[in-house]
Amino acid sequence: MWKLVSLVSICVAQVEGASVRGQSIGSRGKLTSIITASDAEEPIAVPPKVWPHKDEQSAPKEDVPATTTQYKKVKFTTTRSFRESVEGITVTKKGDVTVSTRSDMMQVPNMLATWVVLMVITGIGYKVMQSWTASQKAPYIAFSIILWFIVVAATIFFFLSSHDWRWIECIYFCIVTITTVGYGDFVPEDTVVDKILLIVFLWFNMAVLSIVLSIVFANVDNTSSSASKRSLAIQTGVLAGIVLGGSFMFQAIEGFTFMEALQFTTVTLTTVGYGHFLPSNTNFSLLVASIYILIGVPVTGAFVSKLGTEIDDMFTERKKKLSAKQLSVVYVAIILCWLMIGATGFHMFNTHGWSWLKCFYLAAVTMTTVGYGDFVPSRAPEDHVLVIVFIWLSVIVVATVFSDLNSLIIDAATKGMDRAKSFKVQLGLLAVIILTGIICFEFLQNWGLLNGLVYTSVTCTTVGYGHLIPSNDMSRLCCVPFLLICVPMTGSLVSNTSSAYQAEITEMINPDTNDLKS
Repeated sequence: MWKLVSLVSICVAQVEGASVRGQSIGSRGKLTSIITASDAEEPIAVPPKVWPHKDEQSAPKEDVPATTTQYKKVKFTTTRSFRESVEGITVTKKGDVTVSTRSDMMQVPNMLATWVVLMVITGIGYKVMQSWTASQKAPYIAFSIILWFIVVAATIFFFLSSHDWRWIECIYFCIVTITTVGYGDFVPEDTVVDKILLIVFLWFNMAVLSIVLSIVFANVDNTSSSASKRSLAIQTGVLAGIVLGGSFMFQAIEGFTFMEALQFTTVTLTTVGYGHFLPSNTNFSLLVASIYILIGVPVTGAFVSKLGTEIDDMFTERKKKLSAKQLSVVYVAIILCWLMIGATGFHMFNTHGWSWLKCFYLAAVTMTTVGYGDFVPSRAPEDHVLVIVFIWLSVIVVATVFSDLNSLIIDAATKGMDRAKSFKVQLGLLAVIILTGIICFEFLQNWGLLNGLVYTSVTCTTVGYGHLIPSNDMSRLCCVPFLLICVPMTGSLVSNTSSAYQAEITEMINPDTNDLKS
């Protein structure tokens, strides 16, 4: 999936004791606000938890603070705007959470200004690029496609979604979704129209990424081995600067501790996006987070792709000695071993006391970068270290194993087929997997067809908002193989499609294909 992440490719304050600074979520789709008794103008009762799932689903009990007498949990809708009425109880919120009551008359000018600025930048860029070679134009064209897609999608959600999101919130939601970070603090899910819009947006995003990948793949520079190693060293330094710089920046802006900020940047840049730490709901914080994601995720993706290539080259000779079946067995063994290592680490060292099955599920959700956020080790410093180390090592495993394994499977399934038939077969396989997931989770969770399609779409694309999560051990157990199959299948479909139709797409965007190939 990192070929997908490499192009367009957490953050609420901790729910523990004195570290509470504003907001927290138990299940990322439904945000709750932590209010101390002194913060409320009048004494309030703790309303019952209501999660966005059917049939009494709830967050793990371990995630609820032990000192419940000190906190009052107040349910939000999926936006983080504070609602004046919660289950008939009126509460006044003090602190750093901004009230988000959108006025169309105030927000439409912001939207129009964004469109004007984007059109001006595009026009200037078009004139400047006239003297560029096609290979020089490619990065600008790819990034322009992403920006236009963000603004168009944000406009659609601004007008058609049932939520009262501000314009900056729509932009932020689209960026978080397109890069597959998927914090889950903003999820359009209240109406059927919202759910249909979300499903179309998620899968159309895959098509857009295929186009962008085609442009980038056409300009891959096959440098020498020594130059490649220098390039990897430079990318490592740049990524380290982005991680540390972002950690210090969000520590200053959001009031996180350094370890919290470091975990936030790690979870964000790798697109795991648990959503247990979130930027404040202010224009400045959302803008900074959006820019950081747009810059950091592609840089991380490029680094992971480069690192995966280097590691793959190290074992080229050994792989040649193995047949496709033997190599597939080796890859599956590596994935399962790493999954077991992660589950064992989470089970032994996390401070939440989770069962083995929950840790196994957490390892799978994290390794595939889906990151629902229903289980996040974040109570103590050792939890932060454990998550950070596991995520970065998982990135290496995914980069070196997942794509190769899936390519072997797809190549075997589509051997001898032409391009069009191969695409249909891959699409059919993915459709079967999604349909199987819908039926399975309908039986286990009773979500309904549309919610099941939303869940499988969010999972396959690794966005993983977390507004729909498996709520029992059987569901979590079934979720693990579903994750391990559907995520690489979706990534492979996007990657293979972009490679197969690379010539047509690049010629359509830039007729000077000879220059582009050179």
